[in-house]
Amino acid sequence: MDCDNFPLAKDPQYIPLALGTSRLQGKQCIALIDRAINTGYRIIDTARSYKNETDIGLGVLSSGIERNRIFISTKIHLTEMEYQFALGAVGKSLTALHTDYIDLVFIHWPSVNIPLRETISALVELKQQKVIRHIGVSNFPLVYLRYALNNFSDISFIQIEHHPFFKEKQLFDYAVNNGLMIMSYRPTAMGQASLHSDIVNIASKVNATPHQVILKWQMSKLNNIPVCGITNKKHLQANLDAYRLSLSKSDLQVIDNIDNKARTMDRDYAPDWYTQSLPKAWD
Repeated sequence: MDCDNFPLAKDPQYIPLALGTSRLQGKQCIALIDRAINTGYRIIDTARSYKNETDIGLGVLSSGIERNRIFISTKIHLTEMEYQFALGAVGKSLTALHTDYIDLVFIHWPSVNIPLRETISALVELKQQKVIRHIGVSNFPLVYLRYALNNFSDISFIQIEHHPFFKEKQLFDYAVNNGLMIMSYRPTAMGQASLHSDIVNIASKVNATPHQVILKWQMSKLNNIPVCGITNKKHLQANLDAYRLSLSKSDLQVIDNIDNKARTMDRDYAPDWYTQSLPKAWD
């Protein structure tokens, strides 16, 4: 699947930019989702662990935009990887989101204790029932992703940390070469990449903000959709406007050449990012 074949690509308002919601809760979340959709956002990314799916669903309903014009992705958590737990988790997400289908369900983190096939089997069953439409994996090291794609044909998305300071080129290229859509979280390295002098200089040249330059660089990547977290309504339009920026090949190359391998996301339950072996439970 490439960006031209993304489910919403034929929508004239579609822009390959997802709204990240990990910091949104309650009335603020509902209002911002409503505003975002009516500003032009069509991809909303959440997770069971964010504890805001009910608010997301209410925001979508409040927007008045048809459900089939909005793409919602959520994620089941590490504690929900067993077959029955995965089925139950998606059922809870459906109820919370006030919808009868979810566009995309990710495995949020790989489990080293539960066989991957157990979780995938549950998601495939739900896909066959048309309860979910796409299956994705998130935070998978390269060796895990290879195993997943070699053994399961229903995976079409991956979500990874990806920004000018951390490009994961080998993993990124492998995903693209295997037809996956990529959703890149923390696309500006939590704002730190916006301070880089090369990016600041490009922004000055094209009369844009450094943040917009980074988002345009992200959107220029094949199959890539940046997931941009926002808590202030004032930033909604500015982020969408990044899509219309024009960056030269040399500008893009300058950003490509920045890389200090600075991962910003880690958890005590995160995998060994550069492992060369699979979890024993996956054998």
